Amino acid sequence: INGIENAADTIYLRANGGILETIKIHADQGTGVASLNLLSDVGGISLSSGLSSADAINISATGVAGGIDIDSLTGGIIADTTGAISLDTIAPSNFTIAADGDADDLTLSVTGATNSSVLIASSGTGVDAISLSATAGGILIATASTTAAALDINATGIVAGNAITVDTTNGGIAITAAGVANGDIAVSAGDVFDIDAVGILSLNSSAGVINIGNDAVSQNISIGTAGTRTIAIGSATTILNATAKVGSLVNLSA
Repeated sequence: INGIENAADTIYLRANGGILETIKIHADQGTGVASLNLLSDVGGISLSSGLSSADAINISATGVAGGIDIDSLTGGIIADTTGAISLDTIAPSNFTIAADGDADDLTLSVTGATNSSVLIASSGTGVDAISLSATAGGILIATASTTAAALDINATGIVAGNAITVDTTNGGIAITAAGVANGDIAVSAGDVFDIDAVGILSLNSSAGVINIGNDAVSQNISIGTAGTRTIAIGSATTILNATAKVGSLVNLSA
């Protein structure tokens, strides 16, 4: 079928017989990827349906190993809908930006709804069931919420071991609450709470009392009970040396 008229509807194929009518274009024996080819050299291709159903337009590859390949150049691919979008698979998958610039970001966001969330879930049982990795930079977690649960990190179902691990192999870890009125940090452990450092370990307060063992519980407080140590208390203005057990020296400064 060849049309040479320079006008709309140069070729017009129509079925108008009733609600059971169909139009079928069938390539019976072609095995190539273009056995059925719809081509517009310099114009676009529009595919539209007036059916009000979830499958108003169907694109299906029914072969056992059949796939669907969508390629685009710099114009990109735009998918807009007022309904939901669902992407489901049973095979390993990825969404990757092969960035060629300094600002090629990947954004996953929910906007305009006060009670909506971004949910990331995994049913995996490995230590990397959910993995956040920055191979050359940092990871920033920021929140503008004023509620009590502005940032909640919660791990349940772990019988033994570290349910939450914060680890760095080349750099430090800083935890800061900068709020003037509500800049508190509370750390609580249901079992052992151990703080250890290879370098100096400092505990200071610039505007408040430093309390150690001030809860109303009958538990001993042990300071320097292992190894050979010199324990210094107070400033260097006045020094009082007192000997306790054999081999233990306590320096008291007042």
